[in-house]
Amino acid sequence: MGWYYGCATKRELVHELTCGENLNTGKTRKCLAHCYRGNAHSGVLWTVWTIIDSSTGAEITRFVGCDIMHFRGGEWGSKSLDERSHPYFYSCPLGYLAMVPQVECEDWRKVVREYHAKRTKKLVVGQTYPATKGLRIGSRPIKAIKVTSLKPLMGDAIFENGGWPERVKFSKRHIDGETPVPADAGTVATQLTLQSCV
Repeated sequence: MGWYYGCATKRELVHELTCGENLNTGKTRKCLAHCYRGNAHSGVLWTVWTIIDSSTGAEITRFVGCDIMHFRGGEWGSKSLDERSHPYFYSCPLGYLAMVPQVECEDWRKVVREYHAKRTKKLVVGQTYPATKGLRIGSRPIKAIKVTSLKPLMGDAIFENGGWPERVKFSKRHIDGETPVPADAGTVATQLTLQSCV
């Protein structure tokens, strides 16, 4: 399905994307839950839908919806996907997965769970953690990050090939696991780039 543009505000588009409708097949589609994850110009609208038999009122199925939203040329637009298409967005609330017990794409759900696990990591100042594989500054692979501050999240990048650590801003997705490691025992460095603070 392609992109649809035509709403003046994000609120108008969210309303349009979440209102229920009678389908021509004797079924009704109803939105049970929705939330927007993104910024002022783009993001993802996550939804949980139920399909109901209009004559009996019985629920036929449920599914997780994913509407990519974008503001362009003075209008908000969207592109609709669902779990079956393995959308390459993973900020879907975990509660939405619980609301839809029928699994359409286990690989996608696994990455959603990993996404949330990384966001809830508990880091400790002074501890060294293995870096996410592929993490580098320029051409230098990082094997670990020693946390120096939690707000803002900063640390000393420890490189695979030695050399002086470099102070960097990082996010929890740059850390591979919650278990601290000795500074000399990191993993071999996804091509992510940290922004050097020097």
